[in-house]
Amino acid sequence: MNSNDLMPLLAALLLGASLFLAFAWGASRLPRVRRVSAKGIKSWLAVKVEPRIPVLYSAHLAKLLRKCAAPPEERPARIVAEQLFNAVLIVPPLFLALRSLALPVALLLLAAPYLELRKRVRNRERALTRALPFALDLLTLGVEAGLDFAAAMKRAVDSCGQSALTEELSLLLRELQMGRRRDEALRALGERVGLPSVTSLTAALIQADRVGTPLGRTLRFQSAQLRQERSMRAEKLAGEAPVKLLFPLVACFFPTLFLILFGPILFSFVFGGAR
Repeated sequence: MNSNDLMPLLAALLLGASLFLAFAWGASRLPRVRRVSAKGIKSWLAVKVEPRIPVLYSAHLAKLLRKCAAPPEERPARIVAEQLFNAVLIVPPLFLALRSLALPVALLLLAAPYLELRKRVRNRERALTRALPFALDLLTLGVEAGLDFAAAMKRAVDSCGQSALTEELSLLLRELQMGRRRDEALRALGERVGLPSVTSLTAALIQADRVGTPLGRTLRFQSAQLRQERSMRAEKLAGEAPVKLLFPLVACFFPTLFLILFGPILFSFVFGGAR
C-alpha cells in the first residue's frame, strides 16, 4: 500500500475519531448523561431532535412502533436519533475510505434503523396471522359452549400459550375487565394490530353486537373464512415455490450437474490427444 492509498484511510479515521470525541464531550456535559457511550449520545440526540421531527414521519414511526408492541421508552425520536448517529459518525468516514462504494453503504446505514423496525413489524404480523385461526376456533367453541365473550376469550388465551396474539388478546381482556365497552375495545384492537384479518374480525363482532346476531354464528363464519384464507395463502406460496427455486437451480445445481456429466469428457478431449 503506497502513501496515496493510505492518506484517505488515515483521514477517515481521524475524522471519525474527532466526531466521536466531539459528540462524547457534548453528551458528557449534560447532567443526565453520566457515562460517555453510544447509548448516551443517542439519548441526547433523541431529546434534541424530538421537537423537530416532521409530523407525518413521526406518526408513521409511532404506528410502526405500536404494531410491533415496542416498549414505551422506544419513541420515534429514538429511531431518528439512531439515523442521525449513523449519518454523523459513520457516513463521513465512509466517503473518505470507500469512495465509490460509499454512497450505497451510506444509504443502507441511514435506512438500517427504519428497516429493522419494519422487519419487527413483519415478524409480529406473521406470528399473529399464524396464531389467529387456532385462537378463533377456541373462542368459537367457548362461546358455543355457553360461556360469555370475556370468559371464552380468557379460556382461549390460557390455552394458546405465550405468543404475540395472546398479548393482544390479554390487553383486550384487561380493557373489558376494567369496564371499557366491547365495541371500543375491539375497535382499539383492530387499530392497534392493523392486520386486515383482525380488522375484519373486530368489525364483524361489533356489527353482531349492534344488530343482535348470535355471537357464536358470527365467530363460526369468521373462523371458516380464516381457514379458507389460510388455504389460499398456502396455495399461493406453493405456486411461488417453482419461481423462487429457479435461480438456485440455474446458479448452483445446473453448473455442478454439467460439470459432473461433461467434465470427464472435456478432460479426455483436451488432455487425451496430448498423450
